[in-house]
Amino acid sequence: SDEDSMDLISCFCMKPYSGRPMIECNDCSVWIHLSCAKIRKANIPDEYTCPKCRTIKSSVRKSLRTKLDEKQMLV
Repeated sequence: SDEDSMDLISCFCMKPYSGRPMIECNDCSVWIHLSCAKIRKANIPDEYTCPKCRTIKSSVRKSLRTKLDEKQMLV
């Protein structure tokens, strides 16, 4: 019900929805308040990646880049 969703906590700030505008992470489907994501209502992106998923993607890219660099050194 709508009342249940008002109390649902999904944002990393640990505060409930409470009618505040939110955005969904395209990777993990977690909902985050626009204010916590530092996004203005007038500038909502078509796709959004939360800080946690962004960190994971970044570390994966770094490890892949390191492996590629090591392979190039061997050649």
